[in-house]
Amino acid sequence: MLNATGPQSFRRLRLVVASSMLLVVAFVFVPAAGRADDGQSAAGPQQRGSLRVGWATADITPDRPVALRGQMRTRISKAVRDPVTCTVLVTETVHDGRSIDQAIMVSCDLCVIGLKLVDELAALHSRITAACPGIDPTKIFLNATHSHTSPDTEGKDSEIPADAMTAAEYRVIVADRIAGAVIEAWNARAPGEASWALGHAVVAQNRRVVYFDPATGLPAPGRTTMYGATNAAEFDSIEGPADAGLPLVFFWRPGGGLTGVIINLPCPSQETEQLEEISADFWHETRIELRRRFGQDIFILPQCAAAADCTSQIVWRQAAEEEMRRRRGLSNREDIARRIADAVADVMPHARVGATESIVLRHAVKTLDLPMRLVTEAERDRCLADAEKAPADKPIKAHWYLRAVKQYDAQQKRLARGEKPVTSVRVHAVRLGDVAFVTNSFELFGDYGVRIQARSPAGLTCVVQLAGYGTAGTYLPTARAVQGGGYSATVESNLVGPEGGRILVDESVAMLQALWSQRPPSASAP
Repeated sequence: MLNATGPQSFRRLRLVVASSMLLVVAFVFVPAAGRADDGQSAAGPQQRGSLRVGWATADITPDRPVALRGQMRTRISKAVRDPVTCTVLVTETVHDGRSIDQAIMVSCDLCVIGLKLVDELAALHSRITAACPGIDPTKIFLNATHSHTSPDTEGKDSEIPADAMTAAEYRVIVADRIAGAVIEAWNARAPGEASWALGHAVVAQNRRVVYFDPATGLPAPGRTTMYGATNAAEFDSIEGPADAGLPLVFFWRPGGGLTGVIINLPCPSQETEQLEEISADFWHETRIELRRRFGQDIFILPQCAAAADCTSQIVWRQAAEEEMRRRRGLSNREDIARRIADAVADVMPHARVGATESIVLRHAVKTLDLPMRLVTEAERDRCLADAEKAPADKPIKAHWYLRAVKQYDAQQKRLARGEKPVTSVRVHAVRLGDVAFVTNSFELFGDYGVRIQARSPAGLTCVVQLAGYGTAGTYLPTARAVQGGGYSATVESNLVGPEGGRILVDESVAMLQALWSQRPPSASAP
């Protein structure tokens, strides 16, 4: 029986996660843009197995004040509004008593999954294998929900007051509790069934506001603004898409009830992003509402789909939206929870269609060397000047500008050696029956998510941003966004630009196509 942990009984658990919390390759696939990692599946490319499922959750809330991640200023938490948690889902297929493949997903109420946290998890590699016979800890991958009121795991400890917990101290706590949750979920594996449904929930709006040039009536290059005023006379349009689709993956006891659900929402959780309180943002209310409707013991694993240019905050039609929330007597966060729960309820009568214990599970990972967005000399000089003008009480803003300066210097050294500046990122690809999961570590603009889904061979595709490691949540904008300019599309916000975005899409799609192909894995990895 699956180990259920209700929202009021989170256990303080100890960490684990692999040396780089990356998925080992279930087969070898080596396109030109990157390299496959070692590892391969012992099964044939389409071999079905009996599904084993394990769940666990852990409270990762610190017990002392801590720096909060997500704004251009240092915020030290003054209270805990609601707990931040991690949720672990273990999936494994077995045939004739032999494990075929496995995937361990960990969703965290954090802003990003950074390299320092990866290293902290890597230090506990041996512990997980000792506690979990048969587990491959390199098949664990993490994603963040992008809460801007979550503790910082990556910041500079020199900026933290003496009476607050440092990021280094908090990383140890997070790693410890994630590890315990992984161990619990692995050892709670039991026969299960999986199914999927596509719901619809209007949660996000695109937050990049385009203005036109009065002289031409055309969009003005460089004038696009995140959260810009839409009541301005020169307001032209909203730049990109906002996806109302809601991919859902359900897990059931054989012939029985629901144990948990993956919710792949194309919207970051930053509804109340300015708080000086620790909070999971709207996912807290969403968990409460889903459990109220569908069972207090169910697990909810949220994923943030490609939606870097989107927000749950109201960009236009604010008065009408606020009035409807007032009529319902709901806060903004409660109303978002209602919309998500309504979408799940809408498909629930059909959610179990196709549920099966016999399923294909395939798992691959690839390291991509993506071309960096090149910083020009003029951009370098502007960023240096802006860093010098940054307010003394906002050192994070100065660091943000200086990152582009350091990026320019590093790129010039590589170019002088005749090298093309690249940055390495990991892409995880999982096939679970007719469902695909493909991850990236960026804040990925929604257009890229649409491209991947449209070209994917899967019946349902879950694009998961802010996952794995590599770029720790830097924006990856489209060419249209770069032309428009503004925060999220300038060199200060980006390590990788549209060229790398196109490669990321192509490689992600190619990995998924290979997971659905009939060709067997290669004999060895390069």
